[in-house]
Amino acid sequence: MTINTIRPDGIPPADPVTIIAAAYGTMSAGADVTPAVRDIVRGGSLAIPVSNETLGGDPVPGVQKHFGVVYAVKGRTYARAALEGETVKLD
Repeated sequence: MTINTIRPDGIPPADPVTIIAAAYGTMSAGADVTPAVRDIVRGGSLAIPVSNETLGGDPVPGVQKHFGVVYAVKGRTYARAALEGETVKLD
């Protein structure tokens, strides 16, 4: 699914971002947060705060979580990862 954020002038950006998959949790348990990440990008942000609030809840309470996202820009695939409390920038 390609997410095209719209600029204030109504013109789509030159480099749309396609969110392929995103996950949040630990090695033993977690959640597919792809829809939440797509919503963030659709809202116009390429910075994703890695938090329970941003990603739709706490899949493993009381444990440090990891976040990973796979996305594409101009046909090239990229992956980013971060710990809970950090911010991932899709650039």
